Amino acid sequence: MNPDRPITLLWSLRSLCDLACPSCYFGDPLIHQIKPPTKVGQLSHISPNDLKRREVLAFVHTLKDSAVGRIFVAGGEPLNWPGILETLKIIKEAGIEVIICTNGIPLTRPVMLQSLLDLGIDAVSVSLDSTDPAFNDWMRPDPKGEHGWQDVVDGTRALLAARAVGGPRVGIYTVITRLNIDQIPAMGRFAADLGVDYYVPQPIALEDDHIHHEQLSLRPEDTSALTDAFAELYTADLPLTLPAGTYPGQVTAGVPGRLPR
Repeated sequence: MNPDRPITLLWSLRSLCDLACPSCYFGDPLIHQIKPPTKVGQLSHISPNDLKRREVLAFVHTLKDSAVGRIFVAGGEPLNWPGILETLKIIKEAGIEVIICTNGIPLTRPVMLQSLLDLGIDAVSVSLDSTDPAFNDWMRPDPKGEHGWQDVVDGTRALLAARAVGGPRVGIYTVITRLNIDQIPAMGRFAADLGVDYYVPQPIALEDDHIHHEQLSLRPEDTSALTDAFAELYTADLPLTLPAGTYPGQVTAGVPGRLPR
């Protein structure tokens, strides 16, 4: 990244998503359909208050001479928004590094896939939570029942096959809950077999009042299993980039309720 543009943004560009992940910090969209959130500032995938297209474009036109050098474009699912390609084009023309954070399903659409390559997107981070399709699709359910684990894998493979030398880096992000700690090394091996460039096991982050907090959030009694799983991952010598060696300790230290040593 350009040292003269040191700012990195994580931009949740849109609220809407085509999945209904219980682990999402936005809250459970299926529940929000029945009981919409009312608190000011409360996140939700069901939001009538997203910025309009013209407002988004007005903002990105201000970035060219800013100190912003990198943007993680996330959601909801950003690649389903009709204005996404125009927005990404303006950001790239401003000389800014772009990393797309996606559930991977839009990568199965050839036009979208080729458009990302044509725009020179710098990296694509794909969310996949398990080597077990059934568990992954429970964690990342499609309410319409149309898409799932296989689509994510197919989309990732399509991107890897289509990119040229110097094309976007591709990585896998896995949300780690207390139910899939064993997937930390397993997904690392799977990501390496896919041929991606990097892998990040990302700890779940839910508020105490989130409806799935009790079921999914990591607890102090999980730290031993976390430590062992990370040790297995980091000693496996996989042909991909992992977070810095200090990362596992940061994850376990951040488990709510864990007493510092």
